[in-house]
Amino acid sequence: MARCRAEVVRETCLPVGREGWKYCLQWCRWHHEDDYYEEGYRDIYRDDKGRLRPHRAQARANQIAARIKRLWGRAAASQAG
Repeated sequence: MARCRAEVVRETCLPVGREGWKYCLQWCRWHHEDDYYEEGYRDIYRDDKGRLRPHRAQARANQIAARIKRLWGRAAASQAG
């Protein structure tokens, strides 16, 4: 299976819970071994130390739509100003 590396081009996050965790929407570029790349969004959590925690996002799929809507608003506001 070919490997790829994710490059985060832009990220916007919302705080979730009281533990210091953040829910993030990232615009990424995935670089594949054969010099091919893809671009797109991914949602992911960061823990209180800033480490990526992808398994948390998958476990809470029922909350994703509302959070993405809020993140889109925040991303649009940051691009406007």
